[in-house]
Amino acid sequence: MDLVSLVNEYDCLHTILDNHAPIKSREITLRPKAPWYTNEINDKKRIRRQLERKWHKTRTNADWNRYKQQCYAVNKLIDSSKSAYYTDLINNGSSDQKTLFKTVSNLLHTNAIIRYPSSPDPMSLANSFSDFFTQKIVKIRGDIDDELLSKNIENPIPDADSCPYEFHTFREVGKDEVLHLIQRIATKSCSLDPLPVVMLNHCFKDILPVVVRIINLSLESGTMPDSLKIAVVQPLLKKYNLSYEEFCSFRPISNLKFVSKSIEKAVAVQLTDYLTENHLHEKFQSAYKPCHSTETALLRVQNDILQALDNGDSVILVLLDLSAAFDTVDHSMLLTRLSKRFGIRGRVLDWLTSYLTSRKLFIRVEGTDSLLSDLDCGAPQGSVLGPLLYSLYTAPLADVARRHNLRFHFFSDDGQLYIAFKTNDRDDLISSKIRMEKFFTSSFFLATVSTGHFNLFC
Repeated sequence: MDLVSLVNEYDCLHTILDNHAPIKSREITLRPKAPWYTNEINDKKRIRRQLERKWHKTRTNADWNRYKQQCYAVNKLIDSSKSAYYTDLINNGSSDQKTLFKTVSNLLHTNAIIRYPSSPDPMSLANSFSDFFTQKIVKIRGDIDDELLSKNIENPIPDADSCPYEFHTFREVGKDEVLHLIQRIATKSCSLDPLPVVMLNHCFKDILPVVVRIINLSLESGTMPDSLKIAVVQPLLKKYNLSYEEFCSFRPISNLKFVSKSIEKAVAVQLTDYLTENHLHEKFQSAYKPCHSTETALLRVQNDILQALDNGDSVILVLLDLSAAFDTVDHSMLLTRLSKRFGIRGRVLDWLTSYLTSRKLFIRVEGTDSLLSDLDCGAPQGSVLGPLLYSLYTAPLADVARRHNLRFHFFSDDGQLYIAFKTNDRDDLISSKIRMEKFFTSSFFLATVSTGHFNLFC
């Protein structure tokens, strides 16, 4: 059976499940117990209720005072129990950023009710979101092209010479490896999946041979089936204090099929191993690499600034935040870069070409879907490979910074550019500013810089 037929057979699980166990809606009331709630609190509250009933019966000052004292004791116990629980949770989860972020989010009650701009019906709203996100990318790419044309820049960030290494063939993956890879993928379900991931986990050992076969057929043929390149996109408010009536207040959050992410994970592992073994990663890009994080980026930048200040120099630091950086990735330029700069050729390059082409998405709002849209550019967000491909696509930015004698450190699409100069030397300051400007002029991302915060340390 070929790859497309096998994927279609896998998708038939949805029909089989509907025939034998159709979804039925039921309204149930859940009253989950607070994790900080203890038996001691329960006992104290029971005593409080007893004292309250007694006061209602007697209406004496003595019973009223005893009831108030018990209320105070219960509230104090609840506060101390909450404090102890969350203190322990934060201390134990300090090394797990995901758990820590979730804890803080729950404490701040950021998971508010989802609200969207006013619209006559969900279909119109979904299509309006689709048009907005599409036109936003078209405008940014147009601005980039206009900027390059106005400054007569034909090749803004030329790649290095041809890579001496080569990665042209994927190796076959086994059941144990796939099982290990699957365990490292987020268990978030996609509405396009034939089975919810929670249910899939219970029967995955039975389905594992099929998933392994799909992955190996994809790697062997150098193709990604079109049905696995469709993303469901949900608009999400960027910050809770932004206006939900403005489309620009929302960011698109993509979700892909489980099998798609499984294939991507197998590719990402082999691609990362190749890059690591041949030292092809950018040294000062701290995102999407083992043993690197925002902490490593912060430590390096802080250390360089402190050293410059100790030497009697001043430092200009520019913090860059690229607008829609992932969405503006040019596919043809990315594939050329992968081949020339990183030595990715043969069947591996064929697979990546297939993976990037003919991608589609639709917006889902309140259970209603927009029309399908083509995704002609961008690193697929919500995917496993997207972040890694983005870091490879932007690798030449480091060359531009080095060419202009700028120090830098990147974390995904956030960049820090900085340069030291003699505090009392005006010419040195002007020279530093000129070098910064040349970096922007030479960078393909010039027009996508939405905010550039300049900081002076002296």
